[in-house]
Amino acid sequence: MHAVRSFSTTKPACGVGMKRPASHSGTRTSGRSGRSGRSGRSGKSGKPGRSGYSQQHQDSTRAFFLAYVIASLRATSKKLLGKEAPLQRTSTAQVREIEGCATFQNMKRCESSPYIDGASLELYALCEPVKLVVRLVYAILLRTVLNGYGLLSTFLSSYEERAGREFADAIRKQNVDEHVFEQVVAKFKLGVATPEARVSQWQAARKDWKEKGKYTFAEVGSRHISRTINTGKAKRVMATVVKASTEKEVETALQNCGIYSKFLRYSIYRDLQLWLVHLPDSFHVGPGALETLQSCTKTSATASPEEKLKELHEWLKPQLPTGLVKCVVDGPLRTRNIVCVSSESTRVAFVMRAGPEGIVGGRAGGR
Repeated sequence: MHAVRSFSTTKPACGVGMKRPASHSGTRTSGRSGRSGRSGRSGKSGKPGRSGYSQQHQDSTRAFFLAYVIASLRATSKKLLGKEAPLQRTSTAQVREIEGCATFQNMKRCESSPYIDGASLELYALCEPVKLVVRLVYAILLRTVLNGYGLLSTFLSSYEERAGREFADAIRKQNVDEHVFEQVVAKFKLGVATPEARVSQWQAARKDWKEKGKYTFAEVGSRHISRTINTGKAKRVMATVVKASTEKEVETALQNCGIYSKFLRYSIYRDLQLWLVHLPDSFHVGPGALETLQSCTKTSATASPEEKLKELHEWLKPQLPTGLVKCVVDGPLRTRNIVCVSSESTRVAFVMRAGPEGIVGGRAGGR
């Protein structure tokens, strides 16, 4: 697990004393000279391109995004391989500027692969010896309730201690002790990742209940998952997923299973792809990644997120150092890698631009 620890730093945050990147032509006019509003006058010709952004803006955002992807690949390969990481001739001035940013160094999810973080690695290790339906439940529990490194393994041992049996065995036999489940989850300080998605998830799930009264999200989550297992719904969903040939089929099955958040369905789908290699690549784009796609791609302004993602994917692939990609990414560069790193680049760019009108949008991103 040492490979997933974030860098420590004593450097000040980026943005102080830095040259301001090209401004975002899609933001409001600030009133200061040299900044543009929606007119797109920051471009070379003063006219926005097909995407609604000027050519100059797109060139600068693409250059930043490429540098960010390379910086992420370098950082992850160093965590994985240390001094043996293939870093030769992969650095540029912009890559080094991003690597020197304290925000980039301190981020726990600056990875170019969505699978290389502590919670994900723990999930995959725990799923290695168990059946597919158990893996599905573990993924649902981690992504929708716990979402933090070390919490899933602690939950499993605590449940076994209180219930007198393994949680995996209770899943297989559809006999999870709902009361014990709720007691164990209630003792956790739940992870801070994806808070908005999890809040919306359990607010929606609560509406399905017939019980009256106020409940914590931990109570709603534990009861919901227990009933999903004990009614046989988890097994039926897994049977559907195994036969699925499209992302939409899996998404529908998960939604019928009570996973109401689109982003959480995508997160679980991403996990299922590791175990069911026939599942196609995902084209889900969250709000953080969408900001980058809107700024970087040269598709028309009305193009779908899927079209924008495909365009950026094809542009990016031949420009990346092959050695770094092979070191970090599971097989060829996939769209899920671009979605992951796009969202994180939005956050770093927010800090680096030192102002409300910046290179990839007007907020810190997030999902």
